[in-house]
Amino acid sequence: MSGISDGGLQERFDFELAQVINNIHDPNTDPTKKRKITIDLTITPDEYREDILIDYQVKSKLVARDSLTSKVIIGQDERGKPQANELKSGQKGKCILIPKIPN
Repeated sequence: MSGISDGGLQERFDFELAQVINNIHDPNTDPTKKRKITIDLTITPDEYREDILIDYQVKSKLVARDSLTSKVIIGQDERGKPQANELKSGQKGKCILIPKIPN
């Protein structure tokens, strides 16, 4: 690979491999799911069979990050303006009071 495009193919493979490794180390992804690196080479010879063009693409398929969920309490302020605040305590009936910031 290092001989194609003055090392360009190797460079792109190394980049995608680093992406895969970073994805595996990401605590927000499933470490046991498979990742994939694909190298696609398209070889086009000339009409005299003397030269070829090599077109290449390297891509990786990573594991999606886990989704996150937040519980948000909604309501209206004294003027009827919609309000939304994340429930920080995580338990109904308990809340963390945040001081009101004057407008």
